[in-house]
Amino acid sequence: MTDSQHYWAVHDTGISRTLQPFSARLEALREREVDFFDAGSLYTSILIILKDIKGWGLMTYHYGYCSLSKCLFRCGPEFYDHAAVFAEQGLMRGNMIEHNYHCNLCVHPSGPDIRGKRFVCLECIDVDFCDDCYSNWEKSNGEIEFCKGHSFYEIPRPCWYQFSGGVVMEDGSTLPQVINFLEERFTALLERVEGQAAV
Repeated sequence: MTDSQHYWAVHDTGISRTLQPFSARLEALREREVDFFDAGSLYTSILIILKDIKGWGLMTYHYGYCSLSKCLFRCGPEFYDHAAVFAEQGLMRGNMIEHNYHCNLCVHPSGPDIRGKRFVCLECIDVDFCDDCYSNWEKSNGEIEFCKGHSFYEIPRPCWYQFSGGVVMEDGSTLPQVINFLEERFTALLERVEGQAAV
């Protein structure tokens, strides 16, 4: 395997053959060492989804919130909490929390959705573990090679259970406030990237 091969190409998943021709491109995104075109595409995608959310009012979790969450995780630690906000929008508060994702360790991709905590790999494009598998992965001392040495983010965040009255962030921000903040931030980031590319 060459260094340019994408992480998925190493693992026998249902989509690895489809992604393999794009491995170099996807690897660049995974490592966040993107060129101006890639960063611009990512920021543009985020702005389009944010505009759709504002325009439609309600979006299906899978198309809107899920896609936006995945994009924000690709943008680095500054946006991890914002990514979690949109992942949490599709969850039910209560005893049964079900995600629209499958665990990449314990079940076949067509198996049941993750219930309870979900752990998102911050290095891979689309890898999620359930609570039990994440716990086993942590205790394996490197014996489980899948995502070896990677970092994960827990969804829902522990603070999520305490929110009420439309609050979605620990600083008291509501969802419309988060959307407005992200629109302003990514508009500025996109303008900077486009300015650098024009030089």
